[in-house]
Amino acid sequence: MNSRVLVCYNLYLQRKFQTSALYCINRQWREGRGLPINPTSFGPLTNKPDFAYDDGRPVPLGSNARKRVMKQRTYAERIVQLLNEVNFAEERHRKLKEEEEQLRNKILENKLTPKGKKELD
Repeated sequence: MNSRVLVCYNLYLQRKFQTSALYCINRQWREGRGLPINPTSFGPLTNKPDFAYDDGRPVPLGSNARKRVMKQRTYAERIVQLLNEVNFAEERHRKLKEEEEQLRNKILENKLTPKGKKELD
């Protein structure tokens, strides 16, 4: 008998309730190899088109493929937005430090002026 089936059956006997097929998948094995936990969420069967035209025309996207593209597009827009915020914060921090340094230098220059007559050359 398959070890995966035995694991599912043992879980059923221990917990006395039915588990889904997702829990029957060996999660540690998949995670250790960098694979997604759900094998049907990513791969050539879900990412590639169902068919191809002989003349090379593009194939229309299916409904799930369209949803995935839109989801990835929203992720990309959010990433760009967050990166712009981080860049703005870094630039602002740099400018504030620069202004603080200029103020410190200006105060030091004013403190260290010689007293008395200034020599004119």
